[in-house]
Amino acid sequence: MIANLTILLVSCLCILYAGLNAYARIRADGLIFDGAFTSTFRALTGRRLIPWDKFDNYARLPKIECPVLIIHGTLDRTVPFSHALKNWNAIPGPKQRLFVEGAHHGNVVELAGRDYWNIVMHFIQRNP
Repeated sequence: MIANLTILLVSCLCILYAGLNAYARIRADGLIFDGAFTSTFRALTGRRLIPWDKFDNYARLPKIECPVLIIHGTLDRTVPFSHALKNWNAIPGPKQRLFVEGAHHGNVVELAGRDYWNIVMHFIQRNP
């Protein structure tokens, strides 16, 4: 049974930033990052360009205390796979990953098949 469960699903672009802002305001039982970037500038350039990057998700990741599931395609060109690896390494607490071999930004669910939903549902059910 899943009752009073707060799982935030945060996807790419500014949604991760918004999700991390929501996480800071509420007590989330878990976070799911699907194709999430480290920062907007890092997504474009591969490095941090300015110190006031408004969407610097990477700086917030070490503060996460709830379990995290990171989902990402290994051939993602929109948000390079290196972002998933950096995000993974920056999260200190309990975490799980689904790195889909050969998937791009828009076909992770399709290529992962049943594994995608099995892993997502297992993550949700074990983090109430």
